[in-house]
Amino acid sequence: HFNVDEPHDWISNLLEVVRVCAALPLVRIVGVCFGCQVVAAALGGKVGPNACGGYVYRNERVQVAPTLQVMLAASAPSATAPPPVPPSSLQLLATHGNCVLQLPPDAERLAWSEGSPNEWFVAGEHKNVLCCQCHPEYTVELLKDRISPKLSDAGTLSPNELAAVEESFSRPVDSTAACALLRTFLLQG
Repeated sequence: HFNVDEPHDWISNLLEVVRVCAALPLVRIVGVCFGCQVVAAALGGKVGPNACGGYVYRNERVQVAPTLQVMLAASAPSATAPPPVPPSSLQLLATHGNCVLQLPPDAERLAWSEGSPNEWFVAGEHKNVLCCQCHPEYTVELLKDRISPKLSDAGTLSPNELAAVEESFSRPVDSTAACALLRTFLLQG
């Protein structure tokens, strides 16, 4: 419900906490959606309206850079089978009006999508901050129950756009792999 450039004291305080924590080599930060935007703003990036020009609400195809492919493979559950082939894209749930348009100076882009040019990135002088614009923690059911009615009531999306959203929700979602990666990142170091 908030944007990082709003003049609230708690947002200013949060930006400062992120700056301090990102400078500490043993502290790990994960930023998801608004948290991703907070990290970018705190560390010198730029946040603004979605690059695609509209509200992003869908199961979005996210293109994965080689670095993130390696991270995904390393975070996959161990098994006796050979390690999985890292995917070149993921299907992840997204709902946002703003996104990270420009990364902080020390950040590395790990993934991108139609709705967000910087869908995943790692930042901080110690590369101890991992961010994603998407919502791997959400389920399709949660979005349908809590977000769809609000967007419909507010007129944020047209009936045709909502129909396209429903179609996108019918595709498999790669949230399990994305959440495993976030957990693995937090437990490193």
